[in-house]
Amino acid sequence: MIKQKKLDSIQAMRGLAALLVVLFHCRVYLNGVYNQGNLGDILFSFGYLGVDLFFIISGFIITYATFNEAQDSGFKYINKRLFRIYPTYIVALTLLCIMRGLDFSNFQLTGGYTFENIAKSLFFIPLNMDASGPYYGYSLLIVAWTLTYEVIFYTIFSLECQSTIDLERQSHQPLSSYAT
Repeated sequence: MIKQKKLDSIQAMRGLAALLVVLFHCRVYLNGVYNQGNLGDILFSFGYLGVDLFFIISGFIITYATFNEAQDSGFKYINKRLFRIYPTYIVALTLLCIMRGLDFSNFQLTGGYTFENIAKSLFFIPLNMDASGPYYGYSLLIVAWTLTYEVIFYTIFSLECQSTIDLERQSHQPLSSYAT
């Protein structure tokens, strides 16, 4: 395995993406405060692009890291990714369901917190398949909507990694040797 170096430019872009997302969400606090009633929207309505930038960075980093590692199977790849994000997600989803979805007077689930919706959220299955993006990807833990898209990407990427390994085994030659 090749030791990976930290890419400072990627870290700077991550910081910019995070700042764009924060400013986008804070824009509502500027609206209606000054004479220009929609000042927040004028200044920060482009902040949604921070999410797009995060997805671009994520795709680059995943490709970069995979290219620089010994070739893992697709199964090994998706396991590493899921074990990185899933435990924290489970804790957050569990806390949310306890704090918002449980009626402590009779220990019953309330609102949209049904067993079906909790099961869908556990497996990153969107609650509303008819909604347009990003609402399509919502689970009970709304702030984790991007994880739904990332899990889909991880699945496709891991299948591609596995198919590449299988093709290389069949041809007895690395596919990268054809790229010269």
